[in-house]
Amino acid sequence: MRYEILNGANVINTILASAEYMTANYASGTYRLAVDVIPVVVPNTKITRLAYLIRLGDELEAIYTLAQSNVKVQIYRDKVLTADCIDLTDPEVIAGLNLMKTAGIYTSTRVTEILTNAITPREAFTG
Repeated sequence: MRYEILNGANVINTILASAEYMTANYASGTYRLAVDVIPVVVPNTKITRLAYLIRLGDELEAIYTLAQSNVKVQIYRDKVLTADCIDLTDPEVIAGLNLMKTAGIYTSTRVTEILTNAITPREAFTG
């Protein structure tokens, strides 16, 4: 088992030992059983601008065309083009895709694909 060696309330060392070893070699209160911490893996949700534009697919032409007559679409396009990266969980990204859905460029299924398809190593923003 893994034990933490204590100096007051501070952990000064961690060792692997049996309960018998600990009781024979350490005074009560100078150690405790270590709590195993399971690391939480936070999935990456950020992709490069290029990867996002590729995800937008053939409909990208329709977005550019619509942006010529729709200020909201133009603003969204400009935000995408000036962003360091695209976070697929960002409310503004989601709102922009929903704007494209409302305009008839995307279906709900296509918006979900763009936002939730697994991020490949090539797409991942690493900056």
